[in-house]
Amino acid sequence: MSAAPPNEPPRAPDIPQSHEDGPPSQEPSIWDVPDRFRAPDDWDAHAKAGEAQEGTDTVVRRPPARTTSAPSAGRRRLLIIAGAAVLLLAAVTATAVALTRGDGETAVGGAGGATQATAVAAEPSRAVVPILMYHLIADAPADAAYPELYVRPATFARQMRYLHDEGYQAVSLGRVLDAWAGEATLPDRPVVISFDDGYPSHYLVAAPIMQEYGWKGLLNADWKVLDESPRLLAQVRLLAVAGWEIGSHSLTHPDLTTLDAAQLKDEVAGSREVLREQLGVPVDFFCYPAGRYDDEVVAAVEAAGYRGATTTDRGFASRDEPFRLKRVRVSDGLSPAQLVAALRSDSP
Repeated sequence: MSAAPPNEPPRAPDIPQSHEDGPPSQEPSIWDVPDRFRAPDDWDAHAKAGEAQEGTDTVVRRPPARTTSAPSAGRRRLLIIAGAAVLLLAAVTATAVALTRGDGETAVGGAGGATQATAVAAEPSRAVVPILMYHLIADAPADAAYPELYVRPATFARQMRYLHDEGYQAVSLGRVLDAWAGEATLPDRPVVISFDDGYPSHYLVAAPIMQEYGWKGLLNADWKVLDESPRLLAQVRLLAVAGWEIGSHSLTHPDLTTLDAAQLKDEVAGSREVLREQLGVPVDFFCYPAGRYDDEVVAAVEAAGYRGATTTDRGFASRDEPFRLKRVRVSDGLSPAQLVAALRSDSP
């Protein structure tokens, strides 16, 4: 059994929220963020931020309409012959591609991915991938029970900017597993950016900063937290609509290793069911509450249909352990340069 590090609290603390726990009067835009939650003034958005995206939407610009005289009979014949040749060539090409790729499956980054990319089948990747672990993106109150769970917005903004400048690109965890299966490709320096529990700061602070680079996150949602706050649930729904990946962090954030079989199934499979129903997105990944798991817990996660699970164990995610994926804990005291150095080391 792998236990949480000594400094891992049993669960994230309850903190005062900066919103009313009632349904919003109107559906807010995900990027309509109060000024006090925006990136710090000394943080300049890069003109080339869009280059961080691995794929962009193609804008089709229609040329201005123009009038021409009717083609002659000879020209019409040539156009018909040329059109037939193009159709034949397209059919032959499509058949060749389908045969080459076997089932003709389109590889995508998965729901919530930073980007989606179509790629032909490739050799399964064996790359280890860093998964960053965040909790609250906020200033820690003086009386915070677990100040190590807080990263200030200015620190988070600098960390994201430095990662971008150093060539890192955020990808979804689904895309990582697709690449390990040979169904997708990864950029040279991939990174998964994960957030645990579910706090307003994920929507109000982290999302707008990451959006500057076209990046999305993985939110491991604790259903009890969402169920108690209609406004927070609405915010998480907006994150899902914006392309964030949603994972389960259980129903009530218990120590799963202490539960009987029925309780364990409810926390693991039940949380996936309710999140899928309430958010309308796939929930393919689980995050062990407080990092507590054993072989029985892992078996329950697999049986519930998840593709993988993240831990609080320190290290990089490996294809050899999809249900024991290690992560890199990020603290407020970790400078951007130190963070990148950790990602480039053998043992972060």
